[in-house]
Amino acid sequence: MQMFVRVVETGSFSKAALEFGTTQPTVTKQVASVENRLKVRLLNRNTRGVSLTESGALYYEKCKSIVRDVEDADNMARLRQGHAQGLLRVGTSVAFGRRVIVPLALDFMARHPQVQLDLSFEDRYTDLVANGIAFSPDYSKVYLCWGRSLSVADVQGGKIANLRTFTDCVVDGVKCGPDGHRVDMYGNVWSGSTAPLGYAGVTVWSPAGKLIGRIRTPETIANVCFCGPKRDYLFMAGSQSAYLLRVGVQGAAIG
Repeated sequence: MQMFVRVVETGSFSKAALEFGTTQPTVTKQVASVENRLKVRLLNRNTRGVSLTESGALYYEKCKSIVRDVEDADNMARLRQGHAQGLLRVGTSVAFGRRVIVPLALDFMARHPQVQLDLSFEDRYTDLVANGIAFSPDYSKVYLCWGRSLSVADVQGGKIANLRTFTDCVVDGVKCGPDGHRVDMYGNVWSGSTAPLGYAGVTVWSPAGKLIGRIRTPETIANVCFCGPKRDYLFMAGSQSAYLLRVGVQGAAIG
């Protein structure tokens, strides 16, 4: 099931194989065995990649939900062990980083050896999580991509407060799982969609969390950013291709 989900989301048997540390034929056989068991074709194969059949799209939505629930359960079980682990990115100015962060980081690493620290000290704006965080134009709100929805929190004195769900990213009953997202000068949130064909691409949400637009692409979109001299082009990084579209609105910030 996990292999099938990743084949759909990457648009490629070979890319899914790399993620699982196995070979493309192995992934192909696994997906074929699922189709044989269900007696229905889930994927259309061609030289350019794979696409979902109608039955495959329905099956994918259910499988994706189950896989995410299993991942959440695994993470919860790990947290119960009381051992922090994973990657922690910290970005700040050079002076503050050297005087404050470095001593704290050394102590933190000694107490949590399973955590990998990624420190970035620069005297300019730093994007801490390229596909996980974006600010409103006035920096009063921060939008976070956590799990299967977009969240928003208020920025108060250098801290975040009142964390809440911004949108569940559901369009026509289809979960358009968010990935990278950016905000335009009007406060609208542009989010990559990892949904199946027909709903893959970019969704656009008003500051109130209402869907106001969509960009459809033939594959899932992960990261997005505004670019160009006037920041009115949207760059979209797909699973196999890159797309550029002039959208007629400026991004709130570079990138």
